[in-house]
Amino acid sequence: MEEFSHGAPPSEKRWEITGVGAFYASPVISSDESTVYFLNTSQGKIWAVNTEDGTEKWESPVGLDAGVHGSSLSMDTDGTIYFTTKTHVVAISDEGGTGSVKWQTAVNDASNSGVVIGPEGDLYVGSIGGLLALDPSSGEIKWTFEAEIAESVPAVDVNGYIYVGATNGNFFVVNPEGEQIKSWTLGDSVVNSPTITENGTVYVEATEMLQIKLYKIVVENSGPAVSPWPMKGQNVKNTGVAQ
Repeated sequence: MEEFSHGAPPSEKRWEITGVGAFYASPVISSDESTVYFLNTSQGKIWAVNTEDGTEKWESPVGLDAGVHGSSLSMDTDGTIYFTTKTHVVAISDEGGTGSVKWQTAVNDASNSGVVIGPEGDLYVGSIGGLLALDPSSGEIKWTFEAEIAESVPAVDVNGYIYVGATNGNFFVVNPEGEQIKSWTLGDSVVNSPTITENGTVYVEATEMLQIKLYKIVVENSGPAVSPWPMKGQNVKNTGVAQ
């Protein structure tokens, strides 16, 4: 007989989508939890799916027809969905019956990172070309902090500071003007996506001599940014639900 902890009932599969390519990216869920948005990483297109029955909300997916790898999706207060490719950062609007590309900005490979949102609304994304700050209305790049970033989605704290890992083992803290205020050498290879807890503690993984190490960094008078999407997965639980 199977046992279930905490008295939880057995789960059951409600619906599935098959035969349409790969979905290696983390999805996002609308604030009312009626729609889940997937990035089809074979097509580089966003799918809008009704959470109740798995039917497609839009008749056709929307995107750039460019394959991507593991981009982390995020969502703004107005329902704009952000995703990244090897060549662009893309903003998608949900028009109800369909989706549309709001803007697209050329970047040097942000496909293994994702977009987060600062307390003043600016967007931040890691890329091979550096940490970028973008204008949410147009996608215009406001500044670039030079670092090679892959497999690290930035995180923003309540003071507007951006935390991000680089491929050379460095972990950076950058202010809202794009200036470095702190750095640590945590390994000799990729530093992954940081998480900021409510008391300001930062947790992040780094690679050193092919081993993964978890680091805890204590930051006083901090916490996650008061914004729609301050870190990967939206919050420390990675629920992926828009606020």
